[in-house]
Amino acid sequence: LGWTMFGVQRSSLNTQSMPQQDLVIATGMGEHSRVTLPDGTALTLNAQTTVRFNFRDGKRCASVDGEAYFEVARDEEHPFVVEAGEANVACLGTAFNVRNYDDENNVSVVLSNGKVRVSAREADVTMEPDSRVVMDRKTLALSKHTVKASDYTAWLNGEVKYNNQTLEEIAAELSRNYNIAMVITSDELKHERFNGYLGRSSLRNILDVLCLASNMSYYVDNDTMVYVYPRKKN
Repeated sequence: LGWTMFGVQRSSLNTQSMPQQDLVIATGMGEHSRVTLPDGTALTLNAQTTVRFNFRDGKRCASVDGEAYFEVARDEEHPFVVEAGEANVACLGTAFNVRNYDDENNVSVVLSNGKVRVSAREADVTMEPDSRVVMDRKTLALSKHTVKASDYTAWLNGEVKYNNQTLEEIAAELSRNYNIAMVITSDELKHERFNGYLGRSSLRNILDVLCLASNMSYYVDNDTMVYVYPRKKN
């Protein structure tokens, strides 16, 4: 996984130093970026993610397509609001993870510290540290769960952690992170679920571990395509 780092010079927290037009930060497949926004907020982008940031109506506003971790600089006069699809996350100063990939059924917010409010349609939920709110992309329903926040932010350290994810979801994640296409030939395999911590792992190591934990096998074609299929029974 590749990392890039850059910063945007910040002179003060006054509104004149804030961008009135969108400041756009983006990563491609297999890339991560660490960024400092003009208000002092630290931002880490996962692979294939776009974040847009600006200042409007007295608020610091960001939108996320993909996955990003925010460490928001506290400014009580100017709330920080993140849009993720139909979900909105509002806070003053805190650290949280937002995941909003178009190919996934849910949008999720995981809170590391501080307090945030997540809203969608007419509902809103207040979060405490080590909680996770999930929004169903179709119904816009919100559900709240107690979790270990670090389980959902392992990617910040280049580590792999699966939390009851289907093989189909894992394949999409591997495709983004390792810039490789993945094809699962079995519908049954697509819906198998996995939990586990793999640390810092290569693509092949991850695939080998998944094989040990399931009935799958795989074939890598020319380092650009991975085919996943059921293992033949003896």
